[in-house]
Amino acid sequence: YLKTLISDLKSFGAYSLCNYISFKENGIPFIRCLNIKNGVINFKDVLYIDEPSNELLWKSEVKPRMVLVTMSGTVGNATVALEHWKYPMNTNQDIAKIVTSSINPFFLSTFLNTKFGLLQMQRLQAGAIQQHLYLSQIEKLIIPLFSKVFQEKIESTIKLGYEKIEVANKVYSE
Repeated sequence: YLKTLISDLKSFGAYSLCNYISFKENGIPFIRCLNIKNGVINFKDVLYIDEPSNELLWKSEVKPRMVLVTMSGTVGNATVALEHWKYPMNTNQDIAKIVTSSINPFFLSTFLNTKFGLLQMQRLQAGAIQQHLYLSQIEKLIIPLFSKVFQEKIESTIKLGYEKIEVANKVYSE
């Protein structure tokens, strides 16, 4: 189970604190579920918060190599916070933040984005109108274990893919 492979899993579902957030034109990126899709974060329409809002939401701060998983709306989209991003960074209450201990975060994110990971999350989601996935359900996901060499190969392949996306975006904007 995922619970045995991680050191921390949190979402900080403090909806009432969102009333105290000050959104700005620039500042600290505030990632929402709609920003995570196909294993990447779209920073083009990300919201920004100020430092006091970031301090208020300290439990939802993103750190490098965290696995981010959407828990509402389109449930189960996953990505990894990359080391070269500009930090601090924060998320809304509907994104689970996973700190791995005995599994590679890139492998975990990749597995969660496969049909085997997504089907598990789709079966576990709850809700009448808007679907939601709870932390207690995420802990119960069954994750296959492969060798460290294989997991590191997945990491290097995913990082190469991210590099290609960045180059493509740069060329496109030029």
